[in-house]
Amino acid sequence: MRDAVHAVAYFGIPILLIAIIGTGRRNFPVEHERAQIAHETSLFPRSAYGHFNYGKAALEARDPRTARRELSAAFALAPTFEGPARMLADLDGREGNHDAEIEHARAAVRAEPKDGQLRYLFATALGRQKRLDEAESEYREVIRLRPAFAGGYEGVGVILKWRGRLEEAVPYFRKAASLDPNYSAAYCDLAGALATLGQTSEALAILHNFQERHPGDRLAADLETAIRADAAAKPAPVP
Repeated sequence: MRDAVHAVAYFGIPILLIAIIGTGRRNFPVEHERAQIAHETSLFPRSAYGHFNYGKAALEARDPRTARRELSAAFALAPTFEGPARMLADLDGREGNHDAEIEHARAAVRAEPKDGQLRYLFATALGRQKRLDEAESEYREVIRLRPAFAGGYEGVGVILKWRGRLEEAVPYFRKAASLDPNYSAAYCDLAGALATLGQTSEALAILHNFQERHPGDRLAADLETAIRADAAAKPAPVP
């Protein structure tokens, strides 16, 4: 009940009316449901929740232009509501607008600072743009918020690798791999770092064990081939 009161206080009475109207359309065909949502939004143009629902429906219908318009309207009406900001960040990323992706992801994190998944998405967007200081800081916050989530450790490891600090990166890759035995990127990054540091036997053993569990993983297979070729090309040590 308290949550409902908060929702009304934030989004206004229209959210209750939209919810009431929406209860009768659960078995509608998708196109009818979308039309109904559009109609509800036109009835309550100042409802951030209405624009947000319309934007979600447009995304599901693969209509990114309408989705952006409605999600942007929701974000403008309720900038501290994480939903529109998160979806806009995802849309920005898909369209290659990475500066906007970062700013929308930042707004989503500002709205929900304890959401580790949002911070992970924000950190990843920062990392793609090589904003390494911010990205590393956000990945470390992900580790603090979600210590059992492999992605945070993998993210820190990748940033350290990009900085040329492979020895520091290895423990983070190990931790990510230990938390998620199916995480191909973590195992390959760990093996690649070890091979670069001269620990070829351990790197190949890690890849062999991973491929026994995932025989179709091309990333691991290609990396193993590259490591073996590199090792074969090196001159034998002089006795």
